[in-house]
Amino acid sequence: MLFEERTPSVVEWKLNAPKALNSVDIEMCDLMINEIKRWNSTGQSPRVMMMSGTGGKAFCAGGDIVSLYKAHTTPGADKSCLSGFFAREFLLDYTLANLK
Repeated sequence: MLFEERTPSVVEWKLNAPKALNSVDIEMCDLMINEIKRWNSTGQSPRVMMMSGTGGKAFCAGGDIVSLYKAHTTPGADKSCLSGFFAREFLLDYTLANLK
């Protein structure tokens, strides 16, 4: 769902969910948050970080609200993702803003 290309000073993340217009889900948030935390803890933050989307139709449509809607409307579905998604998405925003 997320590809990474890296040189010593440049990292590019490619969001890989073209059918969903590269909308970000919980798994993508967690992957990005954990990688940024690792960079910060090891002092290996890139000088340049780029993000792009696969598929050519959209860079990123935002949060994956389709999966949230399905979780909300499907009987017996795990509803923990409803509040958990927004908590992780805001944590990702904060983590990106404070990249060292």
